[in-house]
Amino acid sequence: MLIAVPDAREHLEETVQSLAFGRRAMRVKNAPVVNEDLKAMHAELLAQLDSRDAAAFELEEEVGRLQHNYEELHQALTVWFWWMYMVCMCSVCV
Repeated sequence: MLIAVPDAREHLEETVQSLAFGRRAMRVKNAPVVNEDLKAMHAELLAQLDSRDAAAFELEEEVGRLQHNYEELHQALTVWFWWMYMVCMCSVCV
């Protein structure tokens, strides 16, 4: 820590306070703690991400199947309605 103190008498009180702060600050003891659980947490989050990616892929496949089924049903209903229309028109014509 670096404390700048002027040698002017008019700043004597501020200089004393700065030096007292420096003394108190030097007494502070820090004990850094390494958080080793971050590696485990990272691995867990990656596993969750992989499982969600797999679930999203399965949902995308299901959406594709449902769209295909919808298209088949739509085509079948279109043919059926067209056939019914033709039957009704023929019976009206007779």
